[in-house]
Amino acid sequence: MIKNSRSFYGTVLFVALVLGVTSAWGITRLLSHSRSGVEERLTSSLEAANQALHSWAETQQASVLTWAKHPELIELAWELVETPRNRDALNDNPAQEKLRKLLSPALQAHNYEGFFILDEDYISLASSRKENIGTKNLLVSQPKLLMKLWAGETIISTPQKSDVALATETGVLETNMPTMFVGAPIFDRMGLVFAALTFRINPAKDFTNILQQSRPGIHGETFAFNSSGMLITNSLFESSLRKVGLLKEKQSSILNIRLSDPGRDLLKSRNKEKELTQGGWPLTTMADRATKNTDGFIMEGYRSYLGKKVIGAWHWDKNLGFGMATEMDYKATYSGESDVVFVIITLFVLAVILIVAVLGIFHFAQNRLLQREKRFHHLIEGSLNGIAIFTGLKPRYQNKACALIFGYSGPREAQRRSFIKLLDPGDRAKLAQVILNLSGTEIKEVVRLECQGTRTDGRRIHLEIFFQVIYWNEKQSLMATIIDITQRVGLEMQLRQSQKLEAVGQLAGGVAHDFNNMLQIINGYSELVKEALGEDDPLRDSVNQILNAGNNAAALTRQLLAFSRKEVLRRKHVEVNQLVQSMSKMISRLIGEHIDYVVRTSSEVITVYAGEGSLEQLLLNLCVNARDAMPDGGRLELDVGLVEPDREFRKSRAWANEQKYACLSIKDNGKGMSPETLEHAFEPFYTTKDRGKGTGLGLSIVYGVAQQNGGQVEVSSTEGEGTEFKVYLPVSDKTMERRYGDDLVLEVGGNETILVAEDETDLRTLYKSLLERQGYRVLLAENGLEAVSLFKKHQAIVDLAILDVVMPKMNGKEVFKAIQEINPGLPVFFSTGYSTHLMDEEFLASNGLRVLMKPFTPASLLQTIREVLVEASIQRSSGESLSHRG
Repeated sequence: MIKNSRSFYGTVLFVALVLGVTSAWGITRLLSHSRSGVEERLTSSLEAANQALHSWAETQQASVLTWAKHPELIELAWELVETPRNRDALNDNPAQEKLRKLLSPALQAHNYEGFFILDEDYISLASSRKENIGTKNLLVSQPKLLMKLWAGETIISTPQKSDVALATETGVLETNMPTMFVGAPIFDRMGLVFAALTFRINPAKDFTNILQQSRPGIHGETFAFNSSGMLITNSLFESSLRKVGLLKEKQSSILNIRLSDPGRDLLKSRNKEKELTQGGWPLTTMADRATKNTDGFIMEGYRSYLGKKVIGAWHWDKNLGFGMATEMDYKATYSGESDVVFVIITLFVLAVILIVAVLGIFHFAQNRLLQREKRFHHLIEGSLNGIAIFTGLKPRYQNKACALIFGYSGPREAQRRSFIKLLDPGDRAKLAQVILNLSGTEIKEVVRLECQGTRTDGRRIHLEIFFQVIYWNEKQSLMATIIDITQRVGLEMQLRQSQKLEAVGQLAGGVAHDFNNMLQIINGYSELVKEALGEDDPLRDSVNQILNAGNNAAALTRQLLAFSRKEVLRRKHVEVNQLVQSMSKMISRLIGEHIDYVVRTSSEVITVYAGEGSLEQLLLNLCVNARDAMPDGGRLELDVGLVEPDREFRKSRAWANEQKYACLSIKDNGKGMSPETLEHAFEPFYTTKDRGKGTGLGLSIVYGVAQQNGGQVEVSSTEGEGTEFKVYLPVSDKTMERRYGDDLVLEVGGNETILVAEDETDLRTLYKSLLERQGYRVLLAENGLEAVSLFKKHQAIVDLAILDVVMPKMNGKEVFKAIQEINPGLPVFFSTGYSTHLMDEEFLASNGLRVLMKPFTPASLLQTIREVLVEASIQRSSGESLSHRG
């Protein structure tokens, strides 16, 4: 049997060798015969193109010579030669229009784009376009041609870039357009050359068409190039060059494509580097050899601009002064031969394949089952989702990801212990019901189940399980795809809580703003009434009660604004360790001796850019909450730390980014909070304290302060074990300068004129009454547009402007900018019930502006007015002093 096998294999190899040698000989003979025919086609194409161009050039030269001998043209040219070489003088000469009229038939008959008459200094004495007259002609760059002209010969130039803008096919004037000239000398009566006539030709028309008409078939291309290797005729693949970015949208390929570089870049971009290294750059060989006055062929094929394999031939024409090349698509040229070669090779390959296939079928069949088993194993075990197969209520197979989801060490341990036992009892029953409903059915739909459980390490998990009917070991089974959605559920809960708090904050901020306007009226008029009453007046106590109630209400609205993050902050750079240490004694006294108070600061300097007062309020509220949670005593720990978020930290906290955060941790071992209480912890007016012992705004303020300062609050709590709050604030390493004049205490009152912009009618009345009592003159505006109009009208007498932040038609910020354009030095400050995006802190700081929070007392308003006026006066005097010293 072994001998027969060896004989069989030997015969197969011998037949394959004979077939291979015969096929190779036939292919060689076929290609040799085809090469001769292709060379003849290429040669004929180049000869036809060359003859057509020579004939065209002779026609153009004969035409220009005929016109150069025209008697009227000679007379007109002599008249221009006698004219001074001045552009205006030349243009004013009547000979210009006569020449244009005389040469108009020539321009139309030959599609010339214009004409020139040159003197011996190459100055354009006449032209079809006035702007060309009196300038050096472009032919000055080709001195050999000009020498021929003055020697009495006709000339035709190679294409070159125009020195003036020429019209495109669409009529638009473009610079650097391709052009060429045909010229003839103009003789005087003595037979001497005294001028020259030239016509401008567009090479993209006749010149290009002649070459394209002689191209070798529909798959061929014929083009011309100058001695610098620049293309000087349009190409059929011009649109393709635009698609790959080698040509601009309206740019011609003439004189804008170098035959080596663009092809190199194009093929590099198509990952043809290896082929380029082996075969040379596209067209470089033809261009280089042609410019060295040689003719030849490249029949072995090379890559063209389009990345296609082509063959080519070239020729350099000494008389015309440029080279021509033609190329044909390699595949199309040898298509017939390629088909025969393909058939021969195919038959050879089929014969070999049939012989080899007999031997390979058995081996293939043997390996197929093994490969399928490996693919299945890698697919299932490599899945990031858990996969379990059920044939009943017990999983028969679990992959590695399934084991890791439930905390098992691996699939073997998971197989011994069913993960169903780790699910919550209710979800366990749901899962069993789904399995029973699907077992024995042909349902094709996927059934989804969401459930919860506890891992082997005690961590709670949320799961999403998809069931579908499959066949496993030729039995109907169920495949469960298990996805751990614990993190997603947590993020969704955080998002819902954040959205709910944001909505409540919007409501609280709006209510507080409107209420502040009313409180301003109540408190302002109460102050005026109080001043009007004598010290012994019995109504004075009643007014004091009204003021006390108004101040308490104002404090409540400030708390609402702090929660809604719409309170105006005076931020500065605060060192967190110093802040905590400075408040430690106050906190210790506040919480009492029955609570063990521990403070741990960081060894690093941690600075945040925030409102110092708001941070103090945040700490006090959290510590007071902790104290109330430990009525019988306990332990309160306050820790300061620096957090550098890693990927896991940012992954579990959607608000976090890569910057560092200061972390304030306030932890107690008090009563703790139930899950329901924890869900509502930051909502305003939500409290678990007895009636009268809390407003429910403490934690709301904490949340608002953290958000307003660019931070975030996290809380974790267990009933009976205690609560921990973590406040994260972005770290800053910058310092701020103290604003000049913050500590000024001045007398109130004055005689200046003040512009007040306020949309509340009662508040405007209050402003007017209060300020006029102090001697000020008042201009009132009920909206921003009226404020700007009043200021323009009375700008000479206005000394100060008080602007409400939010007003109809124009807000306070827009009014401020409009006033600054008129009088940049005018003192201004704002009043508001809350700050919005219209009055951001950077805007206030950069312009040195103050904001007076409503409701404010008359004294604080008057004090602020004096401070702003005095500060402005000091700044003006400082500026004048510096200017005098300079």
